[in-house]
Amino acid sequence: MLLMKWRMSAVGKKQPVCANSVILPWQSTADCHWDNCFYRIHREATRRDGSSALKTLTRDDLAEAVRKEVGFSKVESRQLVDFVLESVVQALERGEDVKLTNFGVFEIRQKGERIGRNPRTGETATITPRRTVTFRASSNMKAKVGRGVA
Repeated sequence: MLLMKWRMSAVGKKQPVCANSVILPWQSTADCHWDNCFYRIHREATRRDGSSALKTLTRDDLAEAVRKEVGFSKVESRQLVDFVLESVVQALERGEDVKLTNFGVFEIRQKGERIGRNPRTGETATITPRRTVTFRASSNMKAKVGRGVA
């Protein structure tokens, strides 16, 4: 529930205040609330030097998790992670879909030739056909990720 406070402006009008900021005339109280939530999240996720404090999972992180869980050496754990990821890449190169139960599906999509536009010059150009990789998360993963957001 959003609690509203009021303060008097310099000209003597009442102005709504939300989370220590003034709501501008074109904003609703919900806009103000969400703006402040996003600001707080950004502030907490940003280091003093401006870089992100949110963690990105890397190959080394995966190898370390394997090392702790299975008891392999660092070298063996890294080789195992590299082998699994390389197997996924090779399957995709062959045009196969990769389905990982309770995780998701990596699929190859064929995109046809189409006409595009250069946003800077406005010139039209033909974009050649290509293959792209898409990822579709499983419902299990979506549910787990959805529960993690609070």
